[in-house]
Amino acid sequence: MSQPSTNHFKFGASGISSATRGGFSVGVKEGADYGPTSSTGFWNGVKPPVGGYTIYVDKASQGPSIHVASNNAQCIGMLLAIGATGSTIENVLAWADGQANMAVLSAELTLGDLPGAPVTYTIGQAALGGIIAYIDGGGSTGTSGLVATVADVSSGNASWGCIGTAISGADGTAIGTGNQNTIDIMAGCATAGIAARICGDLTQSGYSDWYLPSKDELNALYTNKASIGGFANDAYWSSTEYHIASAAYYQDFTNGFVTATPKNSDLYVRAVRSF
Repeated sequence: MSQPSTNHFKFGASGISSATRGGFSVGVKEGADYGPTSSTGFWNGVKPPVGGYTIYVDKASQGPSIHVASNNAQCIGMLLAIGATGSTIENVLAWADGQANMAVLSAELTLGDLPGAPVTYTIGQAALGGIIAYIDGGGSTGTSGLVATVADVSSGNASWGCIGTAISGADGTAIGTGNQNTIDIMAGCATAGIAARICGDLTQSGYSDWYLPSKDELNALYTNKASIGGFANDAYWSSTEYHIASAAYYQDFTNGFVTATPKNSDLYVRAVRSF
């Protein structure tokens, strides 16, 4: 992550005017300077981990102390131990904001990287390299799920590959199993241009973790096809192998019908990635 414009934090009568550029920071302590020297880096040479926090506390009864938290949960625990209220990072940082003897710094984060509420996405939204296609749990908005490519990556001319050869591991049906199916197909079938390889080798919009959706992931695309857009009224491959080595599952995007077909059939392909 990028470094802030300044790593020097001074507590003074006017507060910490420059610290917020480097991350969340609060506190006022008259005349005390906890900034780094040119040779030691952060106070006492301690630097917060990427994505973490350094908590400075200077209480008259205890003297100055420093705590390093590597994640939100640790930061919450440390602040609760010295009197914070609430159970979320937002609440405990808001509590810290009211303390005159404390600074909470995240010096390797820019403001855009600061922890907070997870980003919420909506099905049909253009984001994360494609179109939000599915939200975990089945809702219309959420923080994790599937992204589909904006368009098909094969227009009815890709086979599943290796008819007659059973692909070990490529039998996952549930949402979340398509990526491993794709890895297993690519490892077990060297044929060029097959559906799984088209997806697994794809780099698009800055992302290279695309895969051929499993049977249930493909059905999620069918369910939300109007919001996602760009689908043909035709059959699409899943990455789920049938229980015989000559066939794999597909779904007809005209009527939603799901069944197996020979692996050498030429069908449409839409790639997905998880977020």
